[in-house]
Amino acid sequence: MFERTISLFSAGKTFSCTGWRVGYAIAPKALTAPMVSLHAATNFCVSVPLQMACTRAFHHADAEGYFEWYPTMLQQKRDTLCQVLQKAGLTPVIPEGGYFVCCDATPLFQRAGIDPDKEDPGPDAPLSERPDVRIAKWCAENLKVTPIPVSPFYLPPDRHLANRLIRFAYCKDEATMALAQERLLSLS
Repeated sequence: MFERTISLFSAGKTFSCTGWRVGYAIAPKALTAPMVSLHAATNFCVSVPLQMACTRAFHHADAEGYFEWYPTMLQQKRDTLCQVLQKAGLTPVIPEGGYFVCCDATPLFQRAGIDPDKEDPGPDAPLSERPDVRIAKWCAENLKVTPIPVSPFYLPPDRHLANRLIRFAYCKDEATMALAQERLLSLS
């Protein structure tokens, strides 16, 4: 099964270095030759210093146990955020990985006086008119916590599926997470 699998990653995500934009792949040897050929023809956007930094990061990470620590740390942050969202009356969709938790924001809509069912602007409306975008803006202004709207990840005909959804990043430092927790729990 795995002899035909290529796994693609982002060093910026792996090492919490937003903006690095350096990717890497893990693949069986038989699949690496075409990847190397393609890479040689397309690798004009990544700076050499960032590639060198990634190389050093991998060596140090392996030696210092980073790859054991990092997923455990992220899972703890995810679990804490999910508990906070539940206590705040929001229903999280608990992810198996990543850096974000999506949740049903119905209680926030009620608090903001927005009805996402009645106020769906239709598939061709600007994103700024989407209910999830409006509630994210409301949260930023009123709670001082900024969720991320989900509808931009959908094609226009399906954006209504995200009307009640927002997502929160949990790849933040402890102080930021504690402040967000305090503000979200003020809802309950």
